Amino acid sequence: MEHTDPRPTLSDGAPGPGRALPEGANKVERLARETRGLIDDVKDWVDLKIQLVQIEMEERLERKLNQALLGVILAVVAFLALVFALTALALGLGSWLGHDAWGFLAVTGLLALVAVALRLLKPRMVKMRDEEPPARDQTPPAAPALTKKNP
Repeated sequence: MEHTDPRPTLSDGAPGPGRALPEGANKVERLARETRGLIDDVKDWVDLKIQLVQIEMEERLERKLNQALLGVILAVVAFLALVFALTALALGLGSWLGHDAWGFLAVTGLLALVAVALRLLKPRMVKMRDEEPPARDQTPPAAPALTKKNP
């Protein structure tokens, strides 16, 4: 197996233009130049990586803002639908009971019962940070002693 030089060469066997030593330059100068080039490449890579992270963060933020805005819009529409449904229920009950006021009074009583039930039951809608289970001891449990059992 013959040994080949990894440097690019021209057809006449001389090093390629990017690898050729300038006149009067020695190998240390070429090594310094290549090292500067490598440092510049690393700086460019780091700059591009930072730009990529910034773009990804902006995209995540935009996604979260869009989700929040959509949630607010849906909540407003659902609230309005609930108000109209309760109004229709009150008017229907009022017609059935003989006067609109009785219908609104019945719906108000129903909503008051729901509010009292929610207050008494205190359901957890969102997990609170201070309610997380305590952290476990980080030390691993002791391994059981291995003993040979003789038959």
